[in-house]
Amino acid sequence: MENPSRHMDWRKLVSYLQVASLWVLIVAIPFRMGPFPLWAMIAAGALFLLEYAVDRRWRTWRWERDKWLYVAMIAFYLFIPIWQIWSDTLTWRFSFVLGERLPLALCGIIGLLGFSGRVRLRHACYAFITGCVLTSLYIISGSGGLAFFAHGLKEQSELFTLARIRLVNSHMMYNLYLNVSLIFALYLLRQKDAGRRVRILVIAACLWMFYLLCITEGRIGLFTALLIGATFLLVYVYRRSVKWLAVLIAVYTAAGAALVVLNGRFGEENMKREPRWGIWQVCFEMIKEKPLTGYGVCDARELFIKKVMEGDGEQLKVYQDRVRCVHNGNPQKVQPHNAFLETWSEFGIAGVATLLFIFLFPLTMQPREHRFYILLVVGCFLIQCMTDSFFSPLLYCLAIILLTSRSAISGGAAPRRPGAA
Repeated sequence: MENPSRHMDWRKLVSYLQVASLWVLIVAIPFRMGPFPLWAMIAAGALFLLEYAVDRRWRTWRWERDKWLYVAMIAFYLFIPIWQIWSDTLTWRFSFVLGERLPLALCGIIGLLGFSGRVRLRHACYAFITGCVLTSLYIISGSGGLAFFAHGLKEQSELFTLARIRLVNSHMMYNLYLNVSLIFALYLLRQKDAGRRVRILVIAACLWMFYLLCITEGRIGLFTALLIGATFLLVYVYRRSVKWLAVLIAVYTAAGAALVVLNGRFGEENMKREPRWGIWQVCFEMIKEKPLTGYGVCDARELFIKKVMEGDGEQLKVYQDRVRCVHNGNPQKVQPHNAFLETWSEFGIAGVATLLFIFLFPLTMQPREHRFYILLVVGCFLIQCMTDSFFSPLLYCLAIILLTSRSAISGGAAPRRPGAA
């Protein structure tokens, strides 16, 4: 006869391992795809399926309106092979995009099935903050250790940038991770039952993330962080004391303007020579030729590379020189630097509509008390996608699933009934 207590211990062990693998995956997200992130993804996915089977959670599964988001994620991923059916061009990019956007399909399946009840949003917040601290210390250790702080901010920025490229990832990816982690840290600060020590540590983590965004390369990361901070402070102060609102706006605007001025990449000359102006123009010309259907991922990129590398204009010349020097003449590094234009050129109107749905639909999802943070996450990715590709679907998908999963309500509060206010 089967021992019920042993069976229950087995189920608990699998469940705890699945949750632990999720936190490890969160810490692995900012790294380039390698052994650590890859094995973290495999372990988290395998343990999720095992936990789902052991707990027999299909018995309580039910369709809810929110699940349309996950259907859209899977559909957006399936556009890649479907559009390829009508294309005669097959390049390395087909397999690359299939792998890069695979988290959309996987997270779509996870979203449809649902997280286990042991997943807690609060713990996910701690995992994101821990990921930022550990990766930053790892980068700084590769920049000279404690001697790093003996340099001025400009030298710190240069050392941090070089070490980050070598050890972790590009500035766009890492800054995006910092900003999403900042949003989860702000969520912790707003929890009424958070103790004083927790608040002090979280505030220190927020200041540390702001510091990292000031010294790391990239304008969009710093601009997004300033926007997130401004939005949070405005809402926080407005709900408590309107009379302090004007003072806050003045102080924060002055501080933000100073940070922008100190960042040399915001200079007028850099903005005039910004290659994106020329790249976007090329993308618009392509879209005009096939606005409804697009070209598919292979044809779109091949045509884009040809037009950019053969094009004229100061901005395009700057980008061509960058490809030849920084990327050793590899034209495959050419990209539209705009996820919406890239999607439009690949999948036409259907692709753009689906991508917009993936970004906007979460703003209507439950629980309502998390919608402010969902708005910050969506805004963060919208800004990113207007200046780069949608290259981090795993980070976006996990953030939205954690904020909308009924089992992930911090503190284990009872889930809301569908449609409850």
